[in-house]
Amino acid sequence: MEIANLTPIAALTVGQFKELLSVSFPHTEEPKVSEILNKKECSDLTGYSTNTINKMICERQIPHYKSRGRVLFRCNEINEWMLSNRVETTDEYLGKKDGEFVQKRRGGRK
Repeated sequence: MEIANLTPIAALTVGQFKELLSVSFPHTEEPKVSEILNKKECSDLTGYSTNTINKMICERQIPHYKSRGRVLFRCNEINEWMLSNRVETTDEYLGKKDGEFVQKRRGGRK
């Protein structure tokens, strides 16, 4: 069966439909993130410029490794580092302050 512009989709076999999809939308694999990153890859991952990465390296603010003059980063350490300074929500803050207030009141006034 010849597939033309006027061929109804319902007349296609599953194989023909898959072939059309693969031709129209080629499958692209997502780029795999390496476990070990260089400065450029670290910059891409964090969104910081390479100059900012260099500054953070000098100030020892970002976890990194040095090997023969090269600076390397571990992907999982960078992800943990980026998520390490969590800001609490208003509800969490108020709950903590309520707990502190109740704790003070139970201890009595001084």
